[in-house]
Parts: sequence; structure tokens; C-alpha cells
Amino acid sequence: MATAAKKPTSKKKAATTKKASTRKPPKAASNGSFMVPVKFGSLSHVATAGRTRLGVTIQASRMSVERAEDYLTSKRVNVRLKSDPNSDGDIQGQLSWDDMGNGVEVKTIADSNKIGWDTKKVTASLLFHGLEDGDVLSLAKMSGMAGAIVFDGSEPLPEPTRGRPKKNAGDDHNDPDQQEIE
Repeated sequence: MATAAKKPTSKKKAATTKKASTRKPPKAASNGSFMVPVKFGSLSHVATAGRTRLGVTIQASRMSVERAEDYLTSKRVNVRLKSDPNSDGDIQGQLSWDDMGNGVEVKTIADSNKIGWDTKKVTASLLFHGLEDGDVLSLAKMSGMAGAIVFDGSEPLPEPTRGRPKKNAGDDHNDPDQQEIE
């Protein structure tokens, strides 16, 4: 008796078969930088501290989690941000920087501590320090719009300074290495 091949009886098993990836890598510029389409999120600004924070969402098909971790986890990044006035909030339409026409544009340095991700998107929060008022207004106009970010490089964030400053060696009278002069 010949046995016929069994078909999956569960819909879950049938849905787990993987298709070939259609992931498009970020567009590379000639200087090693790359551009990814994004959806700009909410903006918060603390004027007294000189800090501005802008959320961004990137489609997982446009930037892998590994690359997002390389550029957005505990990093200080050189970025160019541009909104697309023709997008209607849809991040599918950004083809190139020039295709976005006369959108709002900001070139600056931002800090990013961590990312969030799921199967469809990567999210991050960019923290800007000491922006000019005009740049803060430009970022406010981007909030809720689609656009693009060009990453021009990144470096690790400097170590945070927490707690009280350390004592100088001369301030500690119980230092065994310190000699008393008479």
C-alpha cells in the first residue's frame, strides 16, 4: 500500500513556510552613507534643558534589526532628516532625496540609546542637544510626516557621568600613598 504525502492539517503549519526575502537594502550614497525612508513620530522639546526628542519608525524590510542596532543602539549619529510633503504619511513613496521636493530638512547630530522592533518595523527615539530654534521648529513640522533619514556615520555614545565627582588624590587624608611633609 503506497502512502500519499500528507498535507499540513493545521493552518499554523502551512503559514510557517518561508518565502524568499524581498528585503530591499538601504540606498547607499557614494560617501558610504545610506538613506532609509521613515515615518517621523511625536516630538518633545524641553527648552530649559536644550533637549529635543523625535521618534522614528523604519519598515523592517528597509533596514535590518542588525543594521539598526549598529547605528541606533547606544550611538551618536550624524543624520540628515527630510520630510516628504507629498507622502500623505505613507513611507512607501520615498524613492530618493531629490524626489521629496521642498520638504523640511535638518542636518544635525543625534543620540540614540535603544531600538524597538517587531516583524514589520524598527522604532527608535533620536535625542538632539542644543538645536537652534529654527531646527526645533523644522523638526516639529516633520512630526507625524513621512520622509527619510540619511545616516552619515555613527560612534559610540560617551560614558555617562553619574553620581558625585571622584575626589582628587590630594583631598583624601587617609591615602596610604600620600606622604606627609613636615
